[in-house]
Amino acid sequence: MAGAGARTVRRLLGLLLLAGCGAPAPPPPHAAWQVQVIGVTDGDTLRVRRDGQNTTIRLHGVDAPEHAQPFGERAGQFTSHFAFGRSASIEPITVDRYGRLVARVFVDGRCLNEALVAQGLAWHYRRYSTSATLDQLELEAREARRGLWSGPDPVPPWDWRRQHPRTGVQAAAKRTSSFPSGVAAKALTGAQAAGVAGSLVGNLRSRVFHRPDCPAAGCKHCTARFESTAAALAAGYRPHAACDP
Repeated sequence: MAGAGARTVRRLLGLLLLAGCGAPAPPPPHAAWQVQVIGVTDGDTLRVRRDGQNTTIRLHGVDAPEHAQPFGERAGQFTSHFAFGRSASIEPITVDRYGRLVARVFVDGRCLNEALVAQGLAWHYRRYSTSATLDQLELEAREARRGLWSGPDPVPPWDWRRQHPRTGVQAAAKRTSSFPSGVAAKALTGAQAAGVAGSLVGNLRSRVFHRPDCPAAGCKHCTARFESTAAALAAGYRPHAACDP
């Protein structure tokens, strides 16, 4: 009987470890992509490189404050320190209307999606997720008054976006590279960018993007690369008026 009881306990522990995004190891190999994180746009959006191709990743199940909201910059800083320049395991979920891959992201076996919520730097995005783990982490962060929950009345980013309808493109384009180590709101920079293929180029300072044949595209800081207009807009860049990409 003792042996049977031990086997039951081991099975229960195995089920707990495998449940949801909270598993201590990356997802199964057949479901995961191995990538390099090459850019951080904001708390819940990354740029990764896989097999010579760049992809924008939107974190599944979480919604971080917008850049102009309280704790928006801090969320970006956290994601940058957690993942920028690191190898990561990506568990794809779907593709959103902006063409971004929606996924869970693991670095050294830790789930970035969960870490943001646990630190009080993102909401559980229940419109697109039913994760009990994210529910519990948000509750714990709220009760501990961590991060955005330290304020008197935090506004969820989906409500903030409705209140500021220009946020999606125009307001996002006003973001500045204010995160530590100069790794915020950018694709590749400097020597890294030289080997990146992409049909559009973006200025890391002005947050404007151009067609490659635009006269303004050769500027000193035009080192971001995007495969499409949708990708540039999703990264918070705005089109240059002269070349109208």
